[in-house]
Amino acid sequence: MKRLAKSLYKSDRQREEFLKILFSFVEVLERHGPSSPLLDAEVMTGGLAPEGHKLYKFYLRPPHTRGASGQMRVLALVNETDQTVDLLMAYTHADYPKQPHPREIRERIEEGGDR
Repeated sequence: MKRLAKSLYKSDRQREEFLKILFSFVEVLERHGPSSPLLDAEVMTGGLAPEGHKLYKFYLRPPHTRGASGQMRVLALVNETDQTVDLLMAYTHADYPKQPHPREIRERIEEGGDR
């Protein structure tokens, strides 16, 4: 996530604000779960998630970004049994105008997330 912050923002202050948004997102996710109305999310279909899991796409709007290119997405794999969450990747609309290719998402799932 710090890599993404560095690519999006030039000033340390803006990076810090962005990281606060991310930490707040993770806190809400941990406390209320991925289907919380406090989060803007959708369950992704298409058979990418292994059995017993759901693949979520969360929509974030970081501060000091403009238009669609600054909107951020976070892909997360949720184990439905124990409700553990594995953050797979974060990207902006500029990185992927639609979303990463299914092959890349599968690779992230196999790797176990954003490293």
